[in-house]
Amino acid sequence: MDARWPVPESAGVPSPTLVAAWLTLDTLATERIPLFAAHWLASGYDGHALAELAGLDGDDPHDVRDVLADALATAV
Repeated sequence: MDARWPVPESAGVPSPTLVAAWLTLDTLATERIPLFAAHWLASGYDGHALAELAGLDGDDPHDVRDVLADALATAV
Protein backbone atom coordinates (compact mmCIF):
# COMPACT_ATOMS: atom_id res chain seq x y z
CA MET A 1 0.00 0.00 0.00
CA ASP A 2 1.20 3.48 -0.84
CA ALA A 3 2.26 5.28 2.38
CA ARG A 4 0.64 8.47 1.07
CA TRP A 5 -2.85 6.96 0.80
CA PRO A 6 -5.54 8.23 1.45
CA VAL A 7 -4.01 11.70 1.43
CA PRO A 8 -0.48 13.02 1.21
CA GLU A 9 0.82 15.10 4.12
CA SER A 10 0.33 18.24 2.05
CA ALA A 11 -3.43 17.62 1.81
CA GLY A 12 -4.08 19.54 5.02
CA VAL A 13 -4.22 16.67 7.53
CA PRO A 14 -1.80 17.47 10.34
CA SER A 15 0.22 14.74 11.97
CA PRO A 16 -0.67 13.44 15.44
CA THR A 17 2.54 15.08 16.69
CA LEU A 18 1.40 18.49 15.44
CA VAL A 19 -2.04 18.04 17.02
CA ALA A 20 -0.33 17.07 20.30
CA ALA A 21 1.60 20.36 20.11
CA TRP A 22 -1.64 22.27 19.50
CA LEU A 23 -3.14 20.52 22.54
CA THR A 24 -0.18 21.62 24.64
CA LEU A 25 -0.45 25.17 23.36
CA ASP A 26 -4.25 25.14 23.80
CA THR A 27 -4.82 26.17 20.18
CA LEU A 28 -6.97 23.25 19.00
CA ALA A 29 -9.82 23.53 16.56
CA THR A 30 -11.61 20.61 18.22
CA GLU A 31 -14.35 20.40 15.59
CA ARG A 32 -11.77 19.18 13.04
CA ILE A 33 -9.98 16.63 15.24
CA PRO A 34 -12.35 13.67 14.60
CA LEU A 35 -11.77 14.01 10.85
CA PHE A 36 -8.02 14.05 11.40
CA ALA A 37 -8.35 10.94 13.57
CA ALA A 38 -10.22 9.16 10.78
CA HIS A 39 -7.39 9.98 8.37
CA TRP A 40 -4.83 8.72 10.88
CA LEU A 41 -6.70 5.41 11.19
CA ALA A 42 -6.75 5.07 7.41
CA SER A 43 -3.01 5.79 7.38
CA GLY A 44 -2.28 2.88 9.70
CA TYR A 45 -2.40 4.31 13.21
CA ASP A 46 -4.39 2.13 15.58
CA GLY A 47 -6.06 2.14 18.96
CA HIS A 48 -9.44 2.06 20.63
CA ALA A 49 -9.26 5.70 21.74
CA LEU A 50 -8.30 6.82 18.23
CA ALA A 51 -11.26 4.93 16.75
CA GLU A 52 -13.53 6.46 19.38
CA LEU A 53 -12.20 9.93 18.55
CA ALA A 54 -12.77 9.37 14.82
CA GLY A 55 -16.39 8.46 15.58
CA LEU A 56 -17.17 11.75 17.32
CA ASP A 57 -18.93 14.55 15.45
CA GLY A 58 -16.73 17.28 16.93
CA ASP A 59 -19.62 19.46 18.07
CA ASP A 60 -18.73 19.15 21.75
CA PRO A 61 -15.13 20.21 22.47
CA HIS A 62 -15.27 18.49 25.86
CA ASP A 63 -16.01 15.12 24.25
CA VAL A 64 -13.06 15.56 21.89
CA ARG A 65 -10.68 16.63 24.65
CA ASP A 66 -11.80 13.73 26.88
CA VAL A 67 -10.59 11.20 24.30
CA LEU A 68 -7.81 13.11 22.57
CA ALA A 69 -4.98 12.57 25.04
CA ASP A 70 -5.44 8.79 25.05
CA ALA A 71 -5.76 8.73 21.26
CA LEU A 72 -2.56 10.73 20.82
CA ALA A 73 -0.70 8.50 23.27
CA THR A 74 -1.00 5.61 20.83
CA ALA A 75 -0.50 7.69 17.67
CA VAL A 76 2.50 9.85 18.59
